[in-house]
Amino acid sequence: MPRKKTFVQALDRLEEISSAVEDTKTSLEDSLKLYKEAAELFVFCNKSLNAAEAEIALIRCVASGDAVKEPFHADEI
Repeated sequence: MPRKKTFVQALDRLEEISSAVEDTKTSLEDSLKLYKEAAELFVFCNKSLNAAEAEIALIRCVASGDAVKEPFHADEI
């Protein structure tokens, strides 16, 4: 079973992809494959950031005593 990637691992891979695409030795075909991978990583990172933002909002609501509409579920990302 593959290990789930982390936000930091995804960012590191995006940096690697950026360097590879900037390298003039990378073929157009490889650049396109890397671009596709980068797009998927971007979606993953965006979902991770949105989930973190939702969790922070939930923590603030709980801390301030406000009513919580629905609990945060980290497994939804």
